[in-house]
Amino acid sequence: MPESRPHRLSFTTTCSLDQVRPAARRLSEFLRTAGCPGEAMAECEMALVEACNNAVIHAVGQTAPVRIEIVAEPGAVTMEITDHTPGFPWPQPPTLPGPEVENGRGLFLITAVMDEVEYIRGSRQNTLRLRKLL
Repeated sequence: MPESRPHRLSFTTTCSLDQVRPAARRLSEFLRTAGCPGEAMAECEMALVEACNNAVIHAVGQTAPVRIEIVAEPGAVTMEITDHTPGFPWPQPPTLPGPEVENGRGLFLITAVMDEVEYIRGSRQNTLRLRKLL
């Protein structure tokens, strides 16, 4: 990324699967404008999609929005996805389920493409902090 000052993007999206793709497009445009390399941009987009899908799928009757915050700076992209789900115990380490299982690959994929992953589970909200080194 050519500039030394960080680029920031914050927005909320409704807790709905049909809003995940628009959020990913918004991330991609933001990272493109910030000068993020193509491969890192694609990995960040995939991680964001998986994180948002999980937040929406596990919302269990919740309608609170999902908050997305992104900081692109020389050397790294940091994303925080905050939801209002009950949360879950983070598996150490996330593993890839067997081929007969239809879902459950999201956490594994996120940890595979991101350099740092931190899950902060709270009583009213949860934040997944993802960092991609460039």
